[in-house]
Amino acid sequence: MPLIKQNMTDDQKLATDIQSRPLPRLLLYSKAGAIPYLDSNFVLRNDGVIFRDDEENQKEQRQLTTLFIGDLYDLHMNGVLIQFPNMSYFANANFLVTLSDPLVASYQDLKSTPAAVPLITYHGKRMFTVEQLLDIVRQTGAVAFQSLADINTPPTAGKKWTTKAATRSVAMLEEVLEKRGRAAEVKNDEGDQSTKRLKTSLEESKSLSSVWATCSGGYSARDRTTCCKAISDAHANNLLAGVVIDGFFGYHTTREVEVEGEEGGKGGHRRDVLEVVDQLTAPITKLIKEVVLPALPPALPRYLPGALLPDDMLRAVGQLGIDSLDSSIASLLTAAGVALPSPLIDLAALRLRFSRHHQSSTNEDGSSPSPASPPSPSPSSSSPTWLLDLTGEEHRRSAMAISGGCDCHTCQNGYSRAYINHLLRRHELNGSMLLQAHNHWALTVFFAHLRRLTREEKMEGLLRNSGLLEEEEKKDGISSS
Repeated sequence: MPLIKQNMTDDQKLATDIQSRPLPRLLLYSKAGAIPYLDSNFVLRNDGVIFRDDEENQKEQRQLTTLFIGDLYDLHMNGVLIQFPNMSYFANANFLVTLSDPLVASYQDLKSTPAAVPLITYHGKRMFTVEQLLDIVRQTGAVAFQSLADINTPPTAGKKWTTKAATRSVAMLEEVLEKRGRAAEVKNDEGDQSTKRLKTSLEESKSLSSVWATCSGGYSARDRTTCCKAISDAHANNLLAGVVIDGFFGYHTTREVEVEGEEGGKGGHRRDVLEVVDQLTAPITKLIKEVVLPALPPALPRYLPGALLPDDMLRAVGQLGIDSLDSSIASLLTAAGVALPSPLIDLAALRLRFSRHHQSSTNEDGSSPSPASPPSPSPSSSSPTWLLDLTGEEHRRSAMAISGGCDCHTCQNGYSRAYINHLLRRHELNGSMLLQAHNHWALTVFFAHLRRLTREEKMEGLLRNSGLLEEEEKKDGISSS
C-alpha cells in the first residue's frame, strides 16, 4: 500500500487511498441456483455479458456469484449432491456461499447459540452449524464461502446482544479455520466418519481453502473492532480470501414489491421500491468508514451485502473503500417493474447519471428531464436520470426503448416500453426477463466504468462531479471552500 505523505491535500489522500484498493467488482446475485428471471437459454446466449467480470479481459475472468446457504438447505437435508459449476447454466461462474440474501427479510428476534446460528430458509428459521456449512460448501462446489457468524444484529440490538454476536462470530471463524487445518493434517490418516467426510470435502474442492471472514457486531464500534482484530490475525497467517461486512441490512418487515394488474386490477399491494431498498445511512457510513475498514487489512477484498441503488454503490466504493457489492438491486427493481437508467455514468462529464425519483415523463431520446431544468438533449447528458416505472400508464403507447443510450439486449433489439408494459401488466415472464436483462446490463457496465475510472485515477473526480463529496463534507461540517 502506498505511503500517504503528511503534506498531501485531502483530495490527494483520497486519490491515493482509492488507487491502493482492490478494483471494484459486482458479485452476481442468484436465487435458488439461478439468476432471477433469466432462463438458461438467455444466459448461455449472453455468456460474455453476464458472467465475465472485466470488459478488457473477458476470456480469463469468471464472475463471482453468490449462493445463499438458506436456499441450499433442502439439498443438504436430502443428501443431494449438486455441483453448480458443472451446470451449463453456470459454466463460467465461480461461487461464494453467503449467510444472507439481500432480498430475504430477517426477523429481528432470531437468537443464536454458541454452536449454531439461525438463518432463514424456504421452511422458515433453521439452525446452522460449522459442520453443516462445510458440508454444503462441498455439495455446491463453491470456490469460496462466508464463515459462519451471528449476523442478526438489527439497529435495535443492545450492547449485550452485539457483544454476544461478535464473540460467537469470532469463535465460529476460529472453528472453521481449525477444522480446515485439522482436516489437512489427517489427509493421509484413517479417522472417524465425520473426519473422513470433512477430509473428502477439502480434497474434492479447493473452495474450502478460500474463506471470507464475517465482520459482525451490529452498530457497536467496540464489537465490530473485536471481529476486525480476529480477521486481521487470520489474514496475517494467509488464511483468508476476503471479508464480508454483514449484519447491517435485511430487517424490513417485507421485501416483496408486487405490480398492479391490468387496468388497475389488484395483482397485489404495490409499494414504492424506494421504501424497501437498503440505504447507506449516516450511522452505517460512519461506522464502516471510521471503525471497520481502518481495522481491516487494506489488501483484503471487502464485500458489503445489500440491495443498494447506484448512488449508494458509488458512495460505498469511492468514499468508504468497499470493493465488492452484489447485483441484488437489479432483481428487486425488476420485481417492481422498474428500470435503471443506462448508462449510469456519463464518462465525458465524469458524473453519475442517477437520482432517486420515478420517471413520469421522458424526452424523445429516452432520457429524463430534470424538474428544475430543460429536458436533457441526449442520453449522454450529465443531467441526472430517474428510475423508470414501466408499469405506468404513460408507457402503454410508448415506442421508445427503455433508454436511448443503452446497449443492452432489450434496448438494442427493438423491445419498446409499450411492449414491456404490456407484458408486465399481464404478469408474463418475458417482461421480467427483458427488464432484468436491461437492469443487469446497466450494473455490469456501471462496474466496468468504475474499474476503468479507478485505473485512470479519476474516481475522486467522479465523486466530486456527482456531488457526493460535497454531501460528505456537509455531514462532516467541512467547508468545501
